[in-house]
Amino acid sequence: MGRDVSNSMLTPIVELARTRGLPLQTLLEGLSISATDEPAKERIDWNDVRILFDRLYEQLGPEGLETFFHDVTLEHQMMGLLSRVFQSPRELYLFATEQFLRRVLNLVLGCRGTPLAGGKLRLDFILAEGLNTSVAWGHVLLGSFRAYPALFGLPAAEIEATLSPQRCSFIITPPFDGDRPLWPPSRGDAPSVTISLGELSVLLDLGLADAGLAKAVHTAGQRLATCADVEKLAADFMELMRHHHCCRHVVLWVLAADGERITFKQSALSGDNDVPLTRRPLTVGDREVGGIEVDLVLSRGRESFCELILPWLAIGVDRWVRGESTPSGGSAAERTRRLAALAQRWALTPRQRQALELLVAGCSNKEIGDALGVTLKTVEVHVGELLRKSGTPSRAMLISAFWSGT
Repeated sequence: MGRDVSNSMLTPIVELARTRGLPLQTLLEGLSISATDEPAKERIDWNDVRILFDRLYEQLGPEGLETFFHDVTLEHQMMGLLSRVFQSPRELYLFATEQFLRRVLNLVLGCRGTPLAGGKLRLDFILAEGLNTSVAWGHVLLGSFRAYPALFGLPAAEIEATLSPQRCSFIITPPFDGDRPLWPPSRGDAPSVTISLGELSVLLDLGLADAGLAKAVHTAGQRLATCADVEKLAADFMELMRHHHCCRHVVLWVLAADGERITFKQSALSGDNDVPLTRRPLTVGDREVGGIEVDLVLSRGRESFCELILPWLAIGVDRWVRGESTPSGGSAAERTRRLAALAQRWALTPRQRQALELLVAGCSNKEIGDALGVTLKTVEVHVGELLRKSGTPSRAMLISAFWSGT
């Protein structure tokens, strides 16, 4: 991979510059950065990004540049989404440093986040060797970091910044929100997170395997699993695949109660297209209830989507086939009933039952460990035993087995 930057970061910058009446033609002259809403390139060379930052610095000055990127962050749709997944600025600071910025900025920055005593954080960034330096990029980061607490409706963080053209460090004291539990939640008290299917796709492609992904998958998955109308279920799935994975060919088929195979299909492919198709069965227990076919070349994030969401889709199809028009699988009472029945059927220990309860509530391994007061390694042992006793090959299939009663 080259040393480049995702255009997903640059589009809102250009849009705000246009809204503020800044001279876009001058700012973008000679650069490969698009001034339209539909950029021609997915990733932009770091040198072009550096020049844009420096030109904005010349136009606005250091304080003006920080204010500009404070506002870019507040208006960025992705940051709003992340602030709903994470429940405190502290967790968002760490995620942005360790994963989000690393992915968006590719090989441009070395990033490291270190928790300190007293709830403080140290964030360190260094430009990769051989790259042209910029006097502006530290002010860009500082302005963005100042906006994080406001995404949660909290007062500003205290930030001590050390900025240079090559290296930047920040000591941050995030505000404490005494009225809302900070992440991770206490056992059984996970706050509700409403994530649309399209937003879920974005989170998966960001690699949010921890700190919110499990909860996002759980929330969106239950929406699929409790959808009583199979046509609506198919439409939601197809829209997700088309608009957020750029699929031109999406097929969902289900096996009705009378044995008839019902197919929902939307395809823009002509007969002479030599496009590889990915096929996945939809199974509940050992029963096949349907399947999908999409023109999707699986990447890491998209494979996670298939692995984590399809079991929920299968539950939704199966419930429709069995005529459950008002499924109650998401209720607390139903969860308690299923937990008691499966704990007995699978011969779970009390600790394994507690781990299962948290797992099906959408908690990650780290959250389970924090809730039970055990190490991550111990949680992994519990989850492994749950998979073995339930006869399921993956965490997603375990959740599927729990809600489908198989």
